[in-house]
Amino acid sequence: VVSYGDDTASIYLNYGNGTFQMPIKNSVGHTPRSIISGDYNNDTILDLVVSNQGENTISILIGLGNGEFDTQIKYMVGAKPRSIVSNDFNHDGKLDLIVVNEADNTISVLNGRGDGTFSSQVTYPTASDPFDITLGDFNNDSSMDLAIANIGISTITILLNNRNGTFGAYYTFSSGRYPNSITSADFNNDNKLDLAVASYGEQTVSIFLGDGKGNFSSRISYPAVNSPNFVRAGDFNNDGKIDMAVTSDASNSLSIFLNSCD
Repeated sequence: VVSYGDDTASIYLNYGNGTFQMPIKNSVGHTPRSIISGDYNNDTILDLVVSNQGENTISILIGLGNGEFDTQIKYMVGAKPRSIVSNDFNHDGKLDLIVVNEADNTISVLNGRGDGTFSSQVTYPTASDPFDITLGDFNNDSSMDLAIANIGISTITILLNNRNGTFGAYYTFSSGRYPNSITSADFNNDNKLDLAVASYGEQTVSIFLGDGKGNFSSRISYPAVNSPNFVRAGDFNNDGKIDMAVTSDASNSLSIFLNSCD
């Protein structure tokens, strides 16, 4: 868990019964915003990556295997880094990083070397006000593509992977007002990835059905709780269909949308 109040990332170790120990705090950069985990040095121990909005960096914290982490290593990214995703985007067997930079309308790609270090960033332009990101193989070419929610202009950006970790020109389509969270899953069981987007400005969650070629349908919208700010997908009732979970910071609530597709 990141805390932008004291510039730390806290680890809560599980006792194994659903309860957690007191947090172990690790220093990161100024105003941390997002955190992900992955094995970035191939030692089978999870490491952490944190985006630091206040100083335009990311922090890499290498796991030691006992719940503790080595001192952070920082890399420069774009202005006001926000969301992070990780995958092997260039097919070299090593995890890479992609960071959304909200203030300069770019993404930063940092290729992993497999030893816990990364190349310097390569940036690609996006639409204005990129906020959240999800990944998936949207055109079925076995490479991970990107979908980005652009909160200020109420659009979604798609960047297709050139199958080597580079990305071509993006395209956009309209979303609900102020989209601030996005995720991908196969919601209609056609073996093609779709998108779910929470729109903070109009109290909806929208589905965009993918055609397996990198294109998406017009949105299908559902009323959501007041000011939805986070959406994630999963089969929450074990019926083989992908459902949605949506949180609201205005009402301090969690809503579950059960999938009714045939």
